[in-house]
This record gives sequence, structure tokens and C-alpha cells, in this order.
Amino acid sequence: GPIGSATVAPVVTIDAKGRVTALTSATIVAGALTFEGSDTTEGSTTVVGAITDLASVTVSIPAATPFLVVANIRKSAGAAAAVKIGLELNNVDVLEPFVVSSSTNQAEDGVVFIYVGPRVGSYLAPGIFFSAMQGGVTSTTATRNAGQDIDMPTATITEVVITGDTQDAAVTVAVDEVFVYELATS
Repeated sequence: GPIGSATVAPVVTIDAKGRVTALTSATIVAGALTFEGSDTTEGSTTVVGAITDLASVTVSIPAATPFLVVANIRKSAGAAAAVKIGLELNNVDVLEPFVVSSSTNQAEDGVVFIYVGPRVGSYLAPGIFFSAMQGGVTSTTATRNAGQDIDMPTATITEVVITGDTQDAAVTVAVDEVFVYELATS
């Protein structure tokens, strides 16, 4: 039967080798996430060596409020080359595009998950970027500190942009179904 309900979500714990080690549940707290905006049109590029805006979401998120960005990502076959994904907030490249795929000549797709914490006081790089892509027998994960390239803006965030770059013009990098959620702070 189903695991979970409208008020309970399943929680699967997986070890470093990808094995399920526990199956528990957690209560869903009403109002814990607030939908801020989305971009559900695929954005793509084949430009090499230049940061390209792939998706843009208009939001209004105060500096003291954490938020999440979730998006589908893909690369096309065409050459033995990887693709890169990055993050821009309020026209500031807080995470320049970095490699998120294999360099195998194959199509791959997956997801990117970005958490940005409150940007207050001395906490100007409070974010984590995680991606996972799969293609053929190749699985690639990438983790970076969002905000490691430059401090995040401490002003209200008004625009979230997923950026991209490819290592070969024969390979497309794309994002779609980008959703931004504000997290409750009390």
C-alpha cells in the first residue's frame, strides 16, 4: 500500500553506497514552504565558455529568509564533453557554472537542488548546490557551496537565475521546471 498521506511523508535513508538503511516517516508541517515562483519553459545553450541564463524566476525573498530552488537538468549527446550549471541572484553570479555531468558522449538528465540560508551578518555564503544526473550506465553527482565564488546579496532576492555553459558546441545543456520555495522561519 501507499506510504504516507496528506500529513505524513515517507523518509528514506540511504548510505554512501546507495543502499536503503531505514524507512521512516515525518509529519508535514502546514506552511513550511511557500511557493515563490517558477519558470516552466526549457532554457538551453550550446555556447562554450560563456555564462548563459537558462531560466529566470522573479521572487521577493527577504535576506533573513532561507529558500530552495529545484530544477530538472539535462545534457544532450553529441560529443565527449560535460555541461555546467550555476546560480545567479539579483544579477550576481554567486556560483559560476561548474561541471554537473559526465564527459561521456551520451544524453543525461537529472535534478538540481539548491538551498540558500539566511544571508545576514557574517553569513554571506550560506548555500549548498547538489545535482544528480543519469545517462546510460553513468551516474554523476556534484556538490558545491553556493556562494563560494562571491558573497550572496544581503538585499531582498528579486531574481533567481539558473545559468549554464557547455564544454563543446555539439552538446546542449538545458534546465526546465524550475521552482523556488521560501522556507518558514517560525
